[in-house]
Amino acid sequence: MSSSHALPRMMCPLETPTNGGERCACRRLPRLRPVPPPGLSFSSLYPKDDTERGEADRAAAASPSPPKSSRVSVARWPSARPSIGTALTPSQPAVASPPKLTEGLARSIARDNIIIVTWANDHFSDFVFNWVHHIQKHGIANYLVGAMDRKIGARLAQAGIQAFAMYEEGTGAVAGLHTGAFVWGGRHFHMMGREKVRLAKTFTGFGLDLMLCDVDVVWVKDPTKYFAAIPQADVLTSSDELHSTIPAGDTGLEEPEAAHAAMNIGLMFFRHSEHTKALVDAWNARLEADAKLWDQEAFNSLVREGFVPFKRHPDNSRVFAGFRQTVWVGILPVAAFASGHTFFVQDLHKVQRVDPFVVHTTFQYGGPAGKRTRLRERGLWADPPGYFQGRFISADLASPATPPGWDSMNTDQRIDFHKQSMARQLKELRELLQLAVALDRIVVMPRLICFCDRYWAPVEGCRIPGAFATALPFTCPLDHILEPFHMDDDPLLFGTPLRFREYSFLERKPPSMAYQEATLVFGDGGLAQIPSNPENRTKVKLPTNYSERILRRQLEPFSKTEFLWIEGLSKVRGSLVNQDGFEKRVGHLAGIWCCQGKKGGYSYAPMLLHAAK
Repeated sequence: MSSSHALPRMMCPLETPTNGGERCACRRLPRLRPVPPPGLSFSSLYPKDDTERGEADRAAAASPSPPKSSRVSVARWPSARPSIGTALTPSQPAVASPPKLTEGLARSIARDNIIIVTWANDHFSDFVFNWVHHIQKHGIANYLVGAMDRKIGARLAQAGIQAFAMYEEGTGAVAGLHTGAFVWGGRHFHMMGREKVRLAKTFTGFGLDLMLCDVDVVWVKDPTKYFAAIPQADVLTSSDELHSTIPAGDTGLEEPEAAHAAMNIGLMFFRHSEHTKALVDAWNARLEADAKLWDQEAFNSLVREGFVPFKRHPDNSRVFAGFRQTVWVGILPVAAFASGHTFFVQDLHKVQRVDPFVVHTTFQYGGPAGKRTRLRERGLWADPPGYFQGRFISADLASPATPPGWDSMNTDQRIDFHKQSMARQLKELRELLQLAVALDRIVVMPRLICFCDRYWAPVEGCRIPGAFATALPFTCPLDHILEPFHMDDDPLLFGTPLRFREYSFLERKPPSMAYQEATLVFGDGGLAQIPSNPENRTKVKLPTNYSERILRRQLEPFSKTEFLWIEGLSKVRGSLVNQDGFEKRVGHLAGIWCCQGKKGGYSYAPMLLHAAK
C-alpha cells in the first residue's frame, strides 16, 4: 500500500542517488577526507593515510566479491574495560579484538531487557565513534557495536567500546564482505543488509528486546522507557513519511492508516516473541532466496502481507496487525524518531512540540560526507579540539528577502525565484572561496538560504510532496547546493582543493577557545586601517580588485590572525596564481537542483563559474 506521498523506490540510504536506473541508481562517489574520532584519546586508531578510505571505496566498486553466508560469532566481554574517554596507557595492554557475542554478554549489557545495537565495518569507523559518543553523552549504557572486520574491531577494543566481533577467528572480515563502502544496490550492500537480519534473529533468540539501528543515526535521548510504554507492539519501525499524522504535542505512534510511506528499517525495535521470531525468520528466508532483494523492500512486503482487512490492537489503536495478521506493528513518530528531512529541513519536532529521540541521516545528497556535514551543522558530530584550530575566513552573505506575492506564486514562479536568489548568493560565495584560496585559509561556510527544497522528483510549491510543514525559505543543508565530498578530492583531476567548515562552526567551538579576529573591508580606495569599530575588531580597508600575490603581501601582518571576516563581497574582483585550478574546483563541487516537472533539474555550476563575469 502506498500513496503519492510515499518515498520513491530510488531512495538511497547510504549513497547519493541519481535520477535514473533501476530502483535506485547510485553514483560512485569519492569521499571526504576521514575526520579524527570523537574520543579525543583515539587519534592513533584512525587511518593515517588520507587516501586509505577513498581507495577502499574504489576497490568496493571495482572488485565486488560473491555473497557468502556468515554468522555472528560468540564469546564473552572482558570484565574490565576503559571508558570511551580514557586514554590507553602502557599498563593497559591493547586488546587485539573485541569478544565474540554470547547471550551472557548481551544480557549483561541490556537494561529492562532492552539492548540497542548497531554494526559497521572500518570504512564507517568515524560514524561508529560519533554514534557511541552521543549514546554515552545521553547516559545510554545498554548498547553494543558489531565489528564487521578486524580493523574496526581493534579500534573499538582499544577504545574500550562495548563491541563484539562479527567475523570469525583467523579472518579479516565477515565472510564475503570487504572493508570498504557499501554501494547501494551492490553485492556488498545486499550482504550487509543480510547481517542486519541475522542480528535481529540472534538477539531476539536470546530473549531480548532489540533496538537495531544503522550507524548513521545519532541518539539524543534514551528511548528505553518509550519502547517499554508500548507493550502491545511486537515490532516498531521508523518511517519515510514526511508529515506527522498525529496532533502537535502527541508523543504516541503515527496513525497507521494515514502513514503510507515505506517503513524505514534503519531504526527497528523488536520485542522478543514467537510471532516476532516468525517474522524475522520469514524475512531471512526471503532474502536468502534472492541475493539481489533489498532488505527494506522485503520487510515492507512481508509486514503488509494480509494487511487487509485492517485490524487495530484492542488496547492501542495505533498498533496494527501485520504479517498475515500475526504480528503487532507500530510506526514510530516521524518527528521524534526523525529522518534526514523531518529533522534537518522541516524541524518537525519543533512544529510538533516534541523532543527528538534520534536523528537518521536519510534524505540527503552527499553520501557519507554529506551526512557528516549535516550532523556538524546541527551540532550532532563530535570533533576533537584540533578541528577548531587553524586559520579561517568567512563572511555573512546578503540575505535574500521573501518576495512580495510569494504565497500566491505557482511552483514554476517559485522555482525561478529560487534560481535568482541562489545565483546572487553563489556569486558572493564564489568570491569568498577564492579569497580562501588566495590566503590559504579554511573557509567557514556562510548560511545559504533556500526557497525551494531539493528532491529526486518534481516538487510541489517548492516542497517535497507530503512535506507540508516545510517552512519556506529555510537554511540550506550544504549538500542541497554543493557536494561536500568534492571539496578536496584528487587535486590533479579537479584542481585546487578547498578546506571548509560548516556554517555553525563558531557555535560549536569549545567555549574556552578564542580567536584573534580582523575584518577585511573591500571597497573604493587603497589599503588602509580603520582605527575603531563597535566590534573592537581590527578592520583593514582593501581595494576591490586584487591579485593573490599582492593581497598576501598586503595582509602579511595578519598572517597569524586566526579569523578573518570579509565585508563587501559583492564588490570583490580578484585573480589567483592558479585561476584555472580554482575554476575547475568550483565547477566540480557544484551540486544540482531537482526537479521542475518535465523540465527536470539544473546544475549550480554555471552560477559559480560565471559569477565573476
